[in-house]
Parts: sequence; C-alpha cells; structure tokens
Amino acid sequence: MKTLIVYVHLIAACVAVGIMLIQDLALAKTRGQSLSKLAVEELQRAAKTISMALVALWVSGLLLVVIGYAENPQQYLLNQKLWAKFTVVGILTLNGIALHHFSFPRVVSSRGISGLGNIEKTLVVLTGVVSSVSWLFACYLGIARPWNYTVNYSFVMTVYFSLLIPACIGGCILIHALRFFPQDFFREPAHQSFPDAIRHPAHHPVQPQLARDTVQRSIAPAQKKVRPATHHPEPPLLTDAIQLPDSMRLGNSMQMAKRASKT
Repeated sequence: MKTLIVYVHLIAACVAVGIMLIQDLALAKTRGQSLSKLAVEELQRAAKTISMALVALWVSGLLLVVIGYAENPQQYLLNQKLWAKFTVVGILTLNGIALHHFSFPRVVSSRGISGLGNIEKTLVVLTGVVSSVSWLFACYLGIARPWNYTVNYSFVMTVYFSLLIPACIGGCILIHALRFFPQDFFREPAHQSFPDAIRHPAHHPVQPQLARDTVQRSIAPAQKKVRPATHHPEPPLLTDAIQLPDSMRLGNSMQMAKRASKT
C-alpha cells in the first residue's frame, strides 16, 4: 500500500513539473505579448491539471506522513527536512492561489504582460518565478534522502531562498528590460510570395531598390535567351541576276518592234 501511495505521489509531482516547464517555455516565447486564443485555452487546461496534481500531492503526502508516523512514532516527526518540505509546499499552494486569481487573468488579457503596469508586471513575474522554483525544489526534497535526520530546518530553507531570490531578481530585470524594445521587435516578419513582394515593396522586409535590382537580375537571363528575329532580304529576280549583253538587248528590242508593226 505504501509503495502505491509513493507511486501516486511521484506521478503527481512529475505531471505538475512537466506541464509547468512546458507552459513556462511557451510564455517565454511570447516575450510578454498578448496570447492567441489557442494559447489561452492551453494555459487554462494546464492550470487545471496542475491544480489537480497539487491536490493529489497533498493527499498522498499526508498519507505517507501518517504511515511513516505509524511505523516510527518516536523519530519520524523529528526529521527537519520533512518540515522544510511542508513549508515549501505550503508556499507553493498559497502562490498557486495568487496565480489563479491575480496573475492568470492578466496574462491572458489582450494587453499581455508587456502591456501591464510596472507593479502588476512585477507581481505576475514574481508569482511565476516562485511557482517554478518551489515546484522544482519540492521535487528535489522528495529525493534528497541523505538530508533525512542530518540537516536542520534553517539549512534547507537557506538553500531554498538562495535559489528563489536570484531567480526573482533575474525575472524582474528581464521583464522590465522588454520595454526598451519596440513592440514589433520580436515579431517574425510576414512571409510574402515573390509576386506580392513586387506589387507591395513597402510591406516587404527588403528595401525597394534591392527589390528592383532583384527583379532586374531575374529578368535579364530570360531576355538573353530570346534571340532577335533576323531580317532575310527577298531573293533577287532571275532577270535581275542575269545580265544580258547590250547587243542582245538591242536585237530583242528590234524584233519586238517588227512584230508590233506587223500586227
């Protein structure tokens, strides 16, 4: 029975962390811009799945604590790492409530994260960073068996906050640095076909002069292949090619004159 509960506990943690990392990567690719309708639907489905995984994590974790206390009631609750894990998961749960009621409505809004005010933008980023760091650290505590009964509570929490604070600072710096770039800086240029680029050079990413040069270079080889039609003069007449002597031409004319007089 205990093995089955540990398996459910592990599966819930893996599902939550996997979906969280995928959604964090998808949000990072948007660079603070507004989300599409499909991205909003995927984010909402991911939030519901992570919420169910968190509930399963709490239920299975409490069952494991009850079983562990029943097996070793004198020393089980003296494990300082156990209480540190409860603290991290408690922070994770409270932060998840803030995510659902404060951050998600602003992330899926038409303004996007970059369109929010400075305070709202900072709070949205902080809730996201706290969620990522807390989930990853809670999973690490689940496998950090050498820390059982060997480290105290303050050590574990010091490690946690030493990871959380730099991550929060880096996230805030990154999200506020996006305002120094124009809104269309990170957008991919629209792909146009070659005829559209010729008809609308102003909407094409290349300069108009470069577009004209490209068109001329593409047309020039076709013009070279077309040979101009050569002019063939008409062949000379047979009478023009044969040059008769003057005496023969005179005789012929006299004969023609006699025949005309007879008639």
